[in-house]
Amino acid sequence: MKTRPSTQTILALLGLTSAAALSVGIIWQFLVQPALLSEYISKPLLSLWHIQKSVPDIQTRMIFGFIALGLLNGAGWWLIRKVPKAWGWILLVLGGLGSAAALLWMYPYGASDIFDYIVRGRISGVYSGNPFINLPAEYPNDPFYNYMWWHDAPTAYGPLWELLAGLSARLAGDGIIANVIAFKCLSGVFWIGSTAVVARILHRSNPSQVLPRTLLFAWNPILLYETFGNGHNDIVMVFFILLACWAFLENKLLPGFLALTGGVLVKFVPGLLLPAALAFSWRSLTGTRSRVRFTLLAGMACAALVAATYAPFFSGFQNFYLAHQQTLFTTSLPAVTYQLLKGWLGGYASPYVSLGAWILTAIWVFWQAFRLWRQPEIGFPQAAFHSLYFFLLVTITWFQPWYTPWVLALAVLLPSPWLWMAEVLVFFTRSKPLIFVPITYWESPYPPQPWLEIQLTLGVMGIPWLFTLAALLRDRVYLHKAAQAPPPGTEKIGF
Repeated sequence: MKTRPSTQTILALLGLTSAAALSVGIIWQFLVQPALLSEYISKPLLSLWHIQKSVPDIQTRMIFGFIALGLLNGAGWWLIRKVPKAWGWILLVLGGLGSAAALLWMYPYGASDIFDYIVRGRISGVYSGNPFINLPAEYPNDPFYNYMWWHDAPTAYGPLWELLAGLSARLAGDGIIANVIAFKCLSGVFWIGSTAVVARILHRSNPSQVLPRTLLFAWNPILLYETFGNGHNDIVMVFFILLACWAFLENKLLPGFLALTGGVLVKFVPGLLLPAALAFSWRSLTGTRSRVRFTLLAGMACAALVAATYAPFFSGFQNFYLAHQQTLFTTSLPAVTYQLLKGWLGGYASPYVSLGAWILTAIWVFWQAFRLWRQPEIGFPQAAFHSLYFFLLVTITWFQPWYTPWVLALAVLLPSPWLWMAEVLVFFTRSKPLIFVPITYWESPYPPQPWLEIQLTLGVMGIPWLFTLAALLRDRVYLHKAAQAPPPGTEKIGF
């Protein structure tokens, strides 16, 4: 005999259903409807600044929209614990896919990167060129040429991404809307895969939190907006990082290294996690011989994967690189340092600051690997989170808000302090395009440098820095008190 659901369960189901429906409605009304793809597609390089001329309150609507979506994300995280598991999964999937489907029809006014992807994909997929050598400026008659920004630079991405982009551009043809939708769906496939991997990892490592933590990831409005709204490809890289976490959790060391290498072949960032991966693998193996044998095997396997993906584009080692923008600076401590030193060192400031940032990054990354070697209970996901979080918060030279899902994907697998640190970073750095860029760049004259960069960096990163410092101090105080506490069973009993 079936038992009737309790009133609390029914209310939780109604609440979660309402949260999903409201999320889709707010996304459509506040983010998509003011800039429909079908209405604005004939206008290249459309940005929020352009839209606010015809929709004056768009900035305010977006701010309140993201606040509402963040609250609904939190409400879903709380409500999904109280509903039957099957219904929880159904509503989680429907809410995420509904929001994604709505954002497909948004003109990517948050960034023009998707058009750079399309043009470089067309270089290989349509014109049979090489995006590592041939510049978009060589194709001025391409229908997407006026929509992109970086005409005189080769691709900043890896060969695996360029293979995917070339295939997508070839399949989409010459239609502008068709290409935009195709590239959003390409990233969307990896969003689905990432969500599935998050759920799988949590099912193994934290079964009681599978639904709420997966919902926090899948319904995150920033992740959805950047993946399906602006079409950024960061989720592709994130998928491979998560795949590596899953492989290491299952103690499948070689697949873990291959997954990280796949991520590097999209964007260079997962390369920062290779020292931690090596430390984890060596800690899992016993004996020098087995460690050396594994290192050689993994090195050869990863080299073979690199060779296979680079083969269609390879034309000499001078083009064998993954990043071209390391001399660009914005919204970061290195950016402030660069502006302060530029008047003294002139053109030498850029390489010195970049080199210093990378040295600090390397020190931190290898420190995390050493900690993981000494304390294997830390686990690879936590070491990876600390490496990328430090990179975003302290040493990255060119910070953009769509990078923050890198750490969100790892944080949902970790204890609460790391999760909330990532959430603060994700939501508060959204202030860059919505508050601080309008304040500093929408009205001239601009504040002079270095004050402009100081104002932008402190405004965007100030709250994440303060929250991180408070969390670390709180954790330190807690550990100190725990160390000073008497052993269990020796406390005085008072009345």
